[in-house]
Amino acid sequence: MMVKKATYEELKQKVVRLEKQVTTFEQNEVSLKESEKRYRTLLDFAPYPVATFTLKGNISYLNPAFTEVFGWTFEEMRSGKALFIPQGLALETSEKVKELFKERKVIRYVTKRRSKDGRVLDVLARGTVFSKSEMGVSGELVIFRDITREKRIAKSNDAMLRISMALPKYPDLEDLLDYISSEIKRLLDTQGALVILLDDEKKEFFFPGAAYDDNATKNKIKEIRLPMDSMASGQVVKTGVPLIVNDAYKDSGLYLK
Repeated sequence: MMVKKATYEELKQKVVRLEKQVTTFEQNEVSLKESEKRYRTLLDFAPYPVATFTLKGNISYLNPAFTEVFGWTFEEMRSGKALFIPQGLALETSEKVKELFKERKVIRYVTKRRSKDGRVLDVLARGTVFSKSEMGVSGELVIFRDITREKRIAKSNDAMLRISMALPKYPDLEDLLDYISSEIKRLLDTQGALVILLDDEKKEFFFPGAAYDDNATKNKIKEIRLPMDSMASGQVVKTGVPLIVNDAYKDSGLYLK
């Protein structure tokens, strides 16, 4: 079997076709890089935290808003040092990623994420899949919105509504203050909550309303009366300025006189 040798003209045409293919490939590469640059510039200016991940789940990009809200840098996220996903939510996150790549559409869900300073934030997450032509590589893009404050305001409004609706049910002041204390306890997720009143004649504080998991503690609290100067509340009464004690041991000077 004899193979026909290509003529000079045929070889020349093949070379020309190859050159065109190379040129097209180079143009596509340039277009791809330009497209990636445009998308990254857009994401850099996005007001909400944005993160992109590779198909293997590795972090590939963080915008400035992400670091501003959560505190984590790209290097910390990439190295795995960032405890971004709170304990107990790893499985949920994995399931959402699987759903995202299966459905190939934008998914929206409310979850929690941990900031660098240890706060656990309520966030609204929106995820989508992007192609190589858009970002240079294929992967997942997630936009976060911190809704912690919104949820707190909503919970506060709900508590205020329940209290206002319950007023007719509690004609006795002490019972009403107990109910208000229970709502505050639930709202703040604390071990206990108190309503403190001042006996202006004796300059003493007493606790007509209380809510504790232990009823014995609640009853004991109601029997106590304390000098006004022995509590941080005394400073509030004197100055009229609200006060938050974050650490009872560290700030004990505020109320131990």
